[in-house]
Amino acid sequence: MKNSEKRKSEMKILSSNSDMLELERQDIAAAFLLSWLKYTTVSEQDIQNMATIFYEKKQSKKLQRSKRKISKPIPKKIRISPSTLTNLPKLPPVQNLRGMIGTICSDPFEKQLTKSDVDEHQGRLLLNNEDARSKLLPLLNGKNGENLANGVKVTTFDQLCNSYKMNFKTWGNYRSYVLLGSWIDHKLKENDFVTVWMFRHRENDGLCFPITWKRYLSEDK
Repeated sequence: MKNSEKRKSEMKILSSNSDMLELERQDIAAAFLLSWLKYTTVSEQDIQNMATIFYEKKQSKKLQRSKRKISKPIPKKIRISPSTLTNLPKLPPVQNLRGMIGTICSDPFEKQLTKSDVDEHQGRLLLNNEDARSKLLPLLNGKNGENLANGVKVTTFDQLCNSYKMNFKTWGNYRSYVLLGSWIDHKLKENDFVTVWMFRHRENDGLCFPITWKRYLSEDK
């Protein structure tokens, strides 16, 4: 097996060397041709023929460079979650919450609000499915009857540490994840940004959602 691989490697080297020798031969021939042309009158047809030769030579060099590039491994594309594109604080920046956070707190994620998120008649915040599954669901405890299909009672906190009672549950046929309740007291608008964490309360083990926000600054303004 090793001999076979060694033989293949040697054949590739020989093939590469052969290609390089051919290009060098063409370069030498072109140099002689240019020297000869200095003392020779050429016709229009000769000029066209030489142009064809130089074009073919140029294409040959491009092909050789292309082969060398193809032989290099192509790096895999890495999918980046939008939440990783911003430098979000590991813990919610609300000083009064620090004493409430138990041993578990989720990684934060950010969401840009949609029109339906701030609609007072809907009263819900739709969470990104990928963020909810990867960062929130691991903190749930099915043994305590925490079933999102039925809804789980949670406490949300704003950045002033005001608390609000809400329900965390799955929503609709597509099993979207939502927070239901009156969370729009702060008059947030479409395109504003919210950052969400989830932790278990140190004393009662209840689920808590700190939510901070920042205003969307339009480039038109």
